[in-house]
Amino acid sequence: DIVNGIEDIAYKHQYSVILTHAGVEGIRLTNSLKVMGNRRVDGLIIVSINLDTQQLALIKRMNLPTILLSTPAHDQSLPFIKVSDHKATFAATNYLLRQGHRKIGLAGLNPKDPIAGAPRIQGYKEAIEANQLPVEKDLVWYGDFSFESGKMAIQHFFEKKILPSAIVCASDETALGVISAAFNHGIKVPEDLSVIGYDNTSIAWMATPALTTIKQPFYEMGAEGCLAVIESLVKEKKIESKILPFELIERQTVKSK
Repeated sequence: DIVNGIEDIAYKHQYSVILTHAGVEGIRLTNSLKVMGNRRVDGLIIVSINLDTQQLALIKRMNLPTILLSTPAHDQSLPFIKVSDHKATFAATNYLLRQGHRKIGLAGLNPKDPIAGAPRIQGYKEAIEANQLPVEKDLVWYGDFSFESGKMAIQHFFEKKILPSAIVCASDETALGVISAAFNHGIKVPEDLSVIGYDNTSIAWMATPALTTIKQPFYEMGAEGCLAVIESLVKEKKIESKILPFELIERQTVKSK
């Protein structure tokens, strides 16, 4: 959806788009940037990468209009468009609390990830504490946003004998991992376990049952990011950072207690 948003706006303004995949956690970003430099691109749009100091320095040396999507730079030196991960996970957790859930798990987030992991973990904890409930460490299973992380979370909860009544997940894929492992253990979703995903990717509505999730406006991120770069080129307009609204999409994986 992000790519569709970028391409629709680019082609509308008679620009071409070159895509390159920077690898897991941006391990090939430096090579990708060199490719873009060799192609003499007019601007850069970088998606969902936690930039290190060397990568930031290289981007700045290229001296091109640049925007980050779904991630900020750690020093806030580059403009970005994203949602508030902290507020989104707070809202997801608080939604479950309003449905009567009191034992709420968290699955699949990486606490060492300062961009999405740490803020979402903090949002979860603050929602729990705001409702005068303790944050139980055994109800939190860290991971890497993957399907496998969701499966491992259920296994962890079984081993600790502390199965929650609801789980907030790092991603829609993680949520599907939770649902899959729950099925294998004879746990019904949402009758026995409520599940919330994150992203609202296509798998959310294709899942059975359809997944309640936090919607990130990916198409809008791509479109607005691309337009900002083009306006910087054509109108010399400064690229500004922007926080876009998220939305909680209610489907069939949450049941009131």
